Amino acid sequence: MTYRKPAALFAAVLLSFGALAGEAAAVSVKVVDASAIATQETRFSSRVKVDATNWDLGIQPESGPVSGSPMQAHVSNSKSFWNSSTFGFSAVYDASSANGAFTWTLTDANDATLAQRTMTAIRAFGDFNAIQLWSSARQSRAQARDGEDQRIEVTDLSFGGGLSGPSIADMSVTNGQEFLWLVADASLADNDWSLSGVVDFDSAGRRNPNERMKIEMKMKEVGVVPLPMAGWLLIGGLATWFGVGRVARRSA
Repeated sequence: MTYRKPAALFAAVLLSFGALAGEAAAVSVKVVDASAIATQETRFSSRVKVDATNWDLGIQPESGPVSGSPMQAHVSNSKSFWNSSTFGFSAVYDASSANGAFTWTLTDANDATLAQRTMTAIRAFGDFNAIQLWSSARQSRAQARDGEDQRIEVTDLSFGGGLSGPSIADMSVTNGQEFLWLVADASLADNDWSLSGVVDFDSAGRRNPNERMKIEMKMKEVGVVPLPMAGWLLIGGLATWFGVGRVARRSA
């Protein structure tokens, strides 16, 4: 199935965020290895999952005064609706609206909105400087026994609204899960940003996948392990060595 670009309305929203971002320094994110994450606190998360018992799309607070009050939306209980179908997803954060407003949207291959939820007062959860992306297509025991695969394809990931980052090919996975850490150089709670992509539930299986088949974003406050002292000493030693070499060449 061919997936077209986001709807004109959503594009206009992103352009408006881009105009705002042009007035201030853009926030940049970089991919960080999980081993470099020293501390982490989840503020809230958003996800789309294949579930035959409702609540496919949701935003879930995990800290702050409104912890445990999720915003959910039902899309379809039919596995044939999800299976081998392509969808667009987008996260848009407006720092200046309602003390921080986060909008999570799922669209179909014709750009029509299937579900959308907006949660406000995001700053009440606390500051956050990282996004953890999680794509999951895990087998149940019965599926593993019967040789039934589960696959999710997550592609065309792109940043917007004042947020820049590296090119990410995809986060597709068969019978497993993938995690990607994106750490920003400034507060994501205080700046406008957006992140969008395409998800294809290539094989949702015969049984209800539920939490095993999903794309999820977790907004976190993290601490990153600094470069070990030995690394700094090595860099300092190399810098000194090159400096001495220059002096020697000049003296000669």
